Amino acid sequence: MAEPKEGNAIHLLAEKIGVKADIHIEAGLYKGHYPSSLEDVQGDLLGVAHPLRRGGLLPIYREVEFGLFLQDEKAPLYIKVISHRCDLSGRVPVLWIRPISSVEKIQRRRFVRVPCFLSTEFWVFEEEASSLSGVWRKGNILDISLGGVRLQYKNGARLLEKNMHVFFFLELQETLFPCAGEVVWAPPRKEEHFFEVGVEFGGMTRSMEKALRVFIRQQEISSRE
Repeated sequence: MAEPKEGNAIHLLAEKIGVKADIHIEAGLYKGHYPSSLEDVQGDLLGVAHPLRRGGLLPIYREVEFGLFLQDEKAPLYIKVISHRCDLSGRVPVLWIRPISSVEKIQRRRFVRVPCFLSTEFWVFEEEASSLSGVWRKGNILDISLGGVRLQYKNGARLLEKNMHVFFFLELQETLFPCAGEVVWAPPRKEEHFFEVGVEFGGMTRSMEKALRVFIRQQEISSRE
């Protein structure tokens, strides 16, 4: 476990009460990202809005270690924390956590992103969640990284909003890889009937990661020639 460096964290975060946060649990039954916010700072503890899961409080027991991302004007902040206790007495349930690392500034783009033009078909989970036999739509991948893709599609109205989920195919090295991801960026459309969204991969097989690394490297080399 990392050595506590609470002083650094408390000093930097005391002025950021109210900012949006993201709790990242890296392993276990509740692995994933959960939206939250920084609600309070007291002594050597940070109080964040207790994350929810399926309409109830996410079970987080004492001494559970996880990551905390916080919004910032310049760059997102990241800090490792450990759960201390849950307070249900206020209007907002608060999870009290203790920093166990210093605050780090995270580059907004954590992966090398390269331009490309790959045709794909995608399916919107929220639209027909009962099966994969629903409507498949055509789109193009305009850039890609190990973290996700920028997907462009043509339609009369917006199909994808932030936090929605999509299933799509990615062809690399003559192999068609099935992919699933979450929309993390959905700006206003640039042209009539054309929309773009940023999709973060929900995970990938080792074979896909290997093929994607090769593809990214090839695109980097091509752009320099």
